[in-house]
Amino acid sequence: MTEQIHLWFPSIDLDFEFSLIGSLKIPEEDLLRALGTYYALKYLNLNISTLDSLRLGVMSDRETCAVYRKIMLQFGQQFRSLTKSYMKALLKIFLRRSKFDDFAIIGVGTKSDQDDIDVGIIDCGKNRKDLNQAITRLNIEMVKYASRLHFHLTEHVVERSFAANIDEFCALLDLEIHDFVIINEMLGAALILGNGSIFSEFKRMVTSRYYFEGGDIRYHEGYLRGILGEVRDLLAHPKSPESLRPKDDGLRVIKAVLYALKTIHRLEEVNAWQLLDRMINIDAKRIDLYQRLSRALSFFEIIRFLYQIFVSQEEDMPLEVENYQNLNRVADYMGYETLSITEPYQQMIIQYYQFFDEIRLAIGDVITSVTSHLSKHSRVLPLLRGDGGNKFEKFVVEVAFYRGAGFWDDVLALLEKDVGREFFASLQELPADKRDKLLTQFINYFLADVDNLLRVYLIIKEFGYDDLASSFLNLFLDQVKSCPDVKHRLVNIFNLFPDLINRFLTEIDIEYQKQFTLILEGEMAELNAEVQRKRLLVLTSIHGQSSNYFRLFFRRITRRYPEILRYLNKPARLEQFGQGVLAQLNSTDSYDRKIELLGDFYDNEFVRTALLALDGESPLTTNALYTGFSDFYLQLLFEVIGEALDERMFRVVKNRFAIYAAGGHGREQAFDDDYDLLIITDAEEPNLQFFTNQIVARMNRELTKRGVIPHFRLADFTGSYTISVKTLKSILEKEGGSKFIDQSQILGSRIIVGSVRMERLFERQIVDDYVFAQRQQYIRDMIREFNSRHETEVKTGKMSNNIKEGLGGLRDVEMFILICKAKTQIRDPITAKIFETLRSCLGDELFPDIKGDFLFLKNVRDLYRLTTAAVDEIESIGLERVGPIMGYRERVVLEAEICERRSRVYQGIKRAIKKIQIG
Repeated sequence: MTEQIHLWFPSIDLDFEFSLIGSLKIPEEDLLRALGTYYALKYLNLNISTLDSLRLGVMSDRETCAVYRKIMLQFGQQFRSLTKSYMKALLKIFLRRSKFDDFAIIGVGTKSDQDDIDVGIIDCGKNRKDLNQAITRLNIEMVKYASRLHFHLTEHVVERSFAANIDEFCALLDLEIHDFVIINEMLGAALILGNGSIFSEFKRMVTSRYYFEGGDIRYHEGYLRGILGEVRDLLAHPKSPESLRPKDDGLRVIKAVLYALKTIHRLEEVNAWQLLDRMINIDAKRIDLYQRLSRALSFFEIIRFLYQIFVSQEEDMPLEVENYQNLNRVADYMGYETLSITEPYQQMIIQYYQFFDEIRLAIGDVITSVTSHLSKHSRVLPLLRGDGGNKFEKFVVEVAFYRGAGFWDDVLALLEKDVGREFFASLQELPADKRDKLLTQFINYFLADVDNLLRVYLIIKEFGYDDLASSFLNLFLDQVKSCPDVKHRLVNIFNLFPDLINRFLTEIDIEYQKQFTLILEGEMAELNAEVQRKRLLVLTSIHGQSSNYFRLFFRRITRRYPEILRYLNKPARLEQFGQGVLAQLNSTDSYDRKIELLGDFYDNEFVRTALLALDGESPLTTNALYTGFSDFYLQLLFEVIGEALDERMFRVVKNRFAIYAAGGHGREQAFDDDYDLLIITDAEEPNLQFFTNQIVARMNRELTKRGVIPHFRLADFTGSYTISVKTLKSILEKEGGSKFIDQSQILGSRIIVGSVRMERLFERQIVDDYVFAQRQQYIRDMIREFNSRHETEVKTGKMSNNIKEGLGGLRDVEMFILICKAKTQIRDPITAKIFETLRSCLGDELFPDIKGDFLFLKNVRDLYRLTTAAVDEIESIGLERVGPIMGYRERVVLEAEICERRSRVYQGIKRAIKKIQIG
């Protein structure tokens, strides 16, 4: 007997060898042990020989993915043969017979799984008790020696039974589509052992309905809608930074779309590689797509197979230092070698992520193809256009069959057109109670994929059915809160369709936004999901706790570039995005396109800087960032417009022209919604002045589009945006009146655009001659203005809520700085640095320590403008949002701090001014 059993070499006839062992006249317990030991030994030998074949294959063939495919196909065939023979030998013992005409055992899972074998059992309904007892013992024995059986398919059909008959399958599946995973298992079924006729009848009566032209189109359509919904859910999961998950990252989604194609093209093959080969022959124009999927399938199958042999039966492969040695072993068998300082596992991970991305690109194309098929072969779509009866009611009745299906892109695309207007109008016509009942059913049927419901709400809003939209929203939020995994669903939708979530939040009011945010409360266990949740919370915060001023820029940039929604909590990525937008300037000659790109750059940088401020960043940082991108925008805008108008004339003007920023922008302060600009030229020629006015007029128009209002105070005297040095001198030579205001603008200005020659000319002939040379009178005028500003507040003892113009506000500080700048003849802009410079020059008595108070008040103003409104009157209620950002839990504490600091600023400046006057 020992000569007939191959312990160490491949067996020619496994059925014979198992039967030979099974025929031993020994106690049953010993017989089962002998069979199990033989099975385990053959299984071990199979794994070892597979590893040896893989090692040889990757050493001799550069096309490693082809090697992986060959190895996995061989292993799958040999593994099926081994398990079939072992199961047959056991069942002969447990059923005490050698023929199995009354049932069929089918394999419905991945054939190369190491930890379990997914099976289904179809019987005739007879002898079920005996069969169940035998299968119970069969499973116990297989668990002992290596492989556990899973009965996912039949356990969904009949309770407390491993087997189900064809009638029981039909009873479950006739009424609705049901579980799409079960249908996938049925479509991928292959006979292991038993009566082949039963399996053939099962395919004819049960699985054939899901094929195109296999009968009632609802089954085929329902399966496609269900499986595409599953695919989209899988695609929603981003790369995990914690682990590799070949099953979820690639295998499930590839096989799902292949089974969708299998039903469309009525293919008999069940093996994924064979299905891909068939699709290459059927759909030759997509040969590259199928070949890429085949390579990815081979890569993901082999890496999963090796990890389960060497390390663990778990699906996750942790990317942790402790696991790098295990991953290196896997990579080594896959043919990777150490290159320089790059270890094999690192190369493997890089290729893993490349395949991860390739799969998603390829699957998108397949989904488009399947959607096209659905549009031509649907029972649901005609209902949207049909006549007779209430369209919405008819649709809800019909769609009950498809309950749980998640793919409705084609339906929603049609509803976005005029068809949708009529469709929802038919719902609007119904009595309120019936309307709400139908809406509740509609929402319940589509609750499996929340993104579809979000799109429906936006469509209803777009058509102007506000009452209907309100009813829909209330019912939707009530139902979605009760979903056990709703947080995961919303996070996945945000990852896959960030613009959809953004548009939804844009359309709902603050109370609904709060409800939406509450759903997202609580950390998520998975690191990657938690990262996405925090990004989504940033978005909800923007919609629920920001001002119209900020949202103007946010909506504009996200409408044009929704992809940046993924980086709201990653300022470095937003900065890279802005640089990428600017880089496109070099690749276009279109003036309109350049202007458009500049506007996009400005909006992106505004949002980036504002998000940093809202995250608690210091105003020193945000002021510097804001000034930097604003200046750069103005410089580029000047260049683009000038060159577009007349390149030759522009070269002449550039050397005789300068743009100075005054006001808040001149002081390098962020988040002002206006610019005070001085446009200076030394040209008196009418043609040059006309040309410069054309440039400024266009710049003015573009700034206004961005929500920034340019002011040209000195232009009021001339009727022209630009003012010549000669004209400016004549204005400044006039005494009295508001001359000190013009001098303040000049002293507080800084150059943004212009030549060194023009800057020196302006400093020498304007600043030196008309500000510093007249500083004594200027200082007196400024002190008089300061003392007269707050008479009412001082008399009444009631402080204005205007943080800029009120007592001890930002204007007081800025006026005091200008006085000190004139006294010391320092031209530095009013930034944090100048406080130290002036204090060093004037000493503590003439320059009090107000830097911290100024930055505090400036921060309050900035945050109020970003969270509440772009105004300087600080209302108490508006500080509810500002306080937490600045670290204040109670609004009253922040209010008291503001008052205390303003009072300290005012008193400090007042004392210093008296001493400056005396001096």
